[in-house]
Amino acid sequence: MATEEKSTDFDESNKEVLPSNVRPTHYFLSYTNVDLEKEFKFNGKVCIDLAVSEDNVSQIIINSGDITYSSISVTQNDKSSKIEVSSISENKTSQQVTIPLSAPLSKGEAKLEIEFVGILNDNLKGFYRSKYKLGSGEDAFCGCTQFEACDARLAFPCWDEPAAKATFTLQMEYPKELLCISNMPAVKEEEVNDKLKRVTFDKTPKMSTYLLAWVIGEFEYIEAKTSRDIIVRIYTSVGSKDKAQYALKVAVKCLDFYEKYFDIKYPLPKCDMIALADFAAGAMENWGLITYREVRLLCDEKDAALSHKQNVARVICHELAHQWFGNLVTMDWWSQLWLNEGFASFMQYFSADAIEPELSIWNLYMTREYANAFKLDGMSSSHAIEVPVLTAKGADEVFDIISYCKGSCVIVMLQSFLGDDAFQKGLIDYLNKFAYSNAVTTDLWHHLSQSSDKDVGKIMQCWTRSQGFPVIEAEITDKANGKILLKQSRYLSSGRPSKEEDNVVWNVPIVMKIDGKTVRILLDAKQKELVVDEIKTAKYVHLNANSKGFYCTQYNKEMLAALLTNLSDLNDLDKLCLIRDLKALSKSGYMADATEQLLSLMMACKDQQSYIVWNEILSTAADINHLINNDAKIQEKFNAIMCKLLTPIYEYLNKWGDDDDEKQKADIQRTDVFRPMVISSMAKYGNKEVIAAILSKFDEFIVQRKGNIPEALRNTVYSNALKYSSDGTRYEALKKYYMTATDNMDKRRALTCLGSTNDAELILATLKWTKDSDEVRKQDKIFALGTCARSKTGREITWQFLKESISEWKEIYGGGGFILNSVCKLPASFVDDKKADEIEAFFNGLKGFDACQKSMKQCVENVRLNAKWRNAEIQSIQQWIDKN
Repeated sequence: MATEEKSTDFDESNKEVLPSNVRPTHYFLSYTNVDLEKEFKFNGKVCIDLAVSEDNVSQIIINSGDITYSSISVTQNDKSSKIEVSSISENKTSQQVTIPLSAPLSKGEAKLEIEFVGILNDNLKGFYRSKYKLGSGEDAFCGCTQFEACDARLAFPCWDEPAAKATFTLQMEYPKELLCISNMPAVKEEEVNDKLKRVTFDKTPKMSTYLLAWVIGEFEYIEAKTSRDIIVRIYTSVGSKDKAQYALKVAVKCLDFYEKYFDIKYPLPKCDMIALADFAAGAMENWGLITYREVRLLCDEKDAALSHKQNVARVICHELAHQWFGNLVTMDWWSQLWLNEGFASFMQYFSADAIEPELSIWNLYMTREYANAFKLDGMSSSHAIEVPVLTAKGADEVFDIISYCKGSCVIVMLQSFLGDDAFQKGLIDYLNKFAYSNAVTTDLWHHLSQSSDKDVGKIMQCWTRSQGFPVIEAEITDKANGKILLKQSRYLSSGRPSKEEDNVVWNVPIVMKIDGKTVRILLDAKQKELVVDEIKTAKYVHLNANSKGFYCTQYNKEMLAALLTNLSDLNDLDKLCLIRDLKALSKSGYMADATEQLLSLMMACKDQQSYIVWNEILSTAADINHLINNDAKIQEKFNAIMCKLLTPIYEYLNKWGDDDDEKQKADIQRTDVFRPMVISSMAKYGNKEVIAAILSKFDEFIVQRKGNIPEALRNTVYSNALKYSSDGTRYEALKKYYMTATDNMDKRRALTCLGSTNDAELILATLKWTKDSDEVRKQDKIFALGTCARSKTGREITWQFLKESISEWKEIYGGGGFILNSVCKLPASFVDDKKADEIEAFFNGLKGFDACQKSMKQCVENVRLNAKWRNAEIQSIQQWIDKN
């Protein structure tokens, strides 16, 4: 059955895909001799039902990697022929295997059977092994899978492409004392002998290979049912199931919410979720068996910090959104990845807000998704949401901030412009139309256009096909007649774009706020004068209501002055937007006095009592502090200004909270997010009272193992205790705590904070230990590395260490994946053009890092942008500091 070619309007004619003349319809997959103890290998057999769409097919090409073939046979019309294994050819680069046929296939049905041997690797992909604790306390390995983007081929020969959908039946032999779960419920279980049992699972829905999953190991579970009696189970290692109660509650509520919102029933009889000790990503949406890192699924609801619960809830909601966006309807190819990830990243906040409103989850969206997308997409080394992906392995590079965060941002903007009802109806129509098949972006735009009566394709094409976003220059040209002039150009952090760079006219759906009233307009030209009646009597005009538009605004002096004069009339999100835009204009140099205006706005907001406003103030202050770069002439004065700025809000929050009343204790935004952020900043800028309290609390809890530190404050205490310690005593105490801690979240927190020391020898020791020690899981190594690389003391040490060990990191992470990409970004915090040249030259000399090229370019550009911003504005910063 030939697959329909989907149009993406950009050239992917050379993409590396399998021929469409032979396609799978069903896989029967069985495994034996799964060795979880010594050799770490497995035997497999796959029987694939094929649809042949043309006559005289002389060969079959499939995907496989690190698999040894034992036997191959092909059957059609009851005639079977064996294929000599020695006759096949393998392209190891593309992971394609060509099987020559002794007799050509004709149009119709056929069957391909392959017996093979595979490797139970430790690279966190394919069918891999994960070290964990048994109920007895002994170390052991479980077997688990991670197939996205293109690693199902490491577990069995297959058509490992998202459009090659088929159904799957899995059969597994495994030790009888263990548990085996997969996408579907078991339909048959039988004993093989006194040591092994065999389980056969029900047939899956039609789906892509990357969604198949199974896990073998010793686990326990808790369960509940949705309102429609779908069984939801959370599996954990033995002894941890009590920490799954919050996840179970969120999962059940979220499944119910999505069934109602999408008006489509969840199509499987069960939804399992499992917490794994070793897992590269945060989670994976395998249909019916969602896999998670332990810290992304487990938490003690009673004691967990708000940020921990927010992350558990949003990740669960993200993966469950995929059961519709991604699993039921799948992108046609990896160039359309954002249809999966952008929508799941949007829906995770939309649904979490509906089912757990006390989490204040949209605050996290603004400070995480939006902020990350805004920063990266202002860089020249960013990329469009939709990009040509020519190889399956090339898909690794688009699992990034643009696909996830910017994808979600343009959806938020579109929903705000279309309205909730039209947006929801378009999604429902789209999901129904393409259920159990594949889609491209234009398919979604078509259905949203029909539901909204707007040309969504025309509005949105530039947002997904073009790199970057616009800066909107605004000027009220004739207030009496309500006239406003808007101009757009591409925003670049490096400065005004050239004509070649400024080649896009965005259709910008603008939702303005004029004296509190929202007004919707569409800017569809480079320059446009509009008449808006509300402007005639307006005190102020804000061009990005609730910060939902993905663009930067540059107001002329009069409009900006009006906004600053009426600051108290703006809501918290509008204040956040104003600070963020001024910072972007300062960094890029678009506005001559942007830095001074930005710093003055920070001071004007000193009486604010909103977490998200303060988050933006302190994020901006941290960026300014990074530019100061410990310059002795400036640093001490800036520290004093910041401590003075922070003292009133520190006191408003009752410092460490010892005097909080019951109402204040119940305000988890205040206790778990706002207070830790302010205390951390007070320590950052050297407040002696706060530092003394941190050292005292650390010594009592970590050194003496007495008392308790609330989870929300532990990161602040751990990191600053090491930062302000003069010897290695506290470092060794925290490392010992890491080694003995049983809670995975606190264990990761301690590991991350080890890099906060300013002792050069300890920084280097941390880097070496993190790389070489089995006591640090592969998935967690980046946390310690990242902290080492961010301090001024640690930057150069980490950079020299990275240069010496880069080939080892490549081997550790199998030559690709987002963790290796994160390793390649470690030098990004330098503030020096010469260092950018050095880093660029080193990266250019590396061989075999094709999957990391975007990350390397972004790293180098980030250093150049830091240097440019510092060189352009450090004098203005010093003058402002001297005046204040």
